[in-house]
Amino acid sequence: MIYLFLIFISLILLDIVWIGFVASKKYREDLGHMLILEGDKIKFRKISGIILYIFLAILIYMFSVPVYVTQGVNMTSLLSSFALGILLYGFYEFTNRAILKDWPKSIIILDTLWGGLLVTLSSCITYIILK
Repeated sequence: MIYLFLIFISLILLDIVWIGFVASKKYREDLGHMLILEGDKIKFRKISGIILYIFLAILIYMFSVPVYVTQGVNMTSLLSSFALGILLYGFYEFTNRAILKDWPKSIIILDTLWGGLLVTLSSCITYIILK
């Protein structure tokens, strides 16, 4: 259970940095007409966000953490968690591109890569803390 909690917290903290600072300008430029904004800040629907992070934490716990537990931090575990993030975020991005009028290609690339990095960082950080 502690694994799930740490994964959940790491996802939120990493996404706060990503959405709030690193990619905020790009999201506002490319997705501004779809975002909920309060001034310059992207507003977060708390219940939906919590559910999202619970789902993502469970997926990471089920499919990424076991690789770290059996292999430790090595190229296999890092690539495995990166691939999981790419696949999860890619699924979301290409679904949006398939059904929404104006889903930008630049967001697909940016978010899909972020998904890989987010899952890798969250998995690795959690494993190192609990090792």
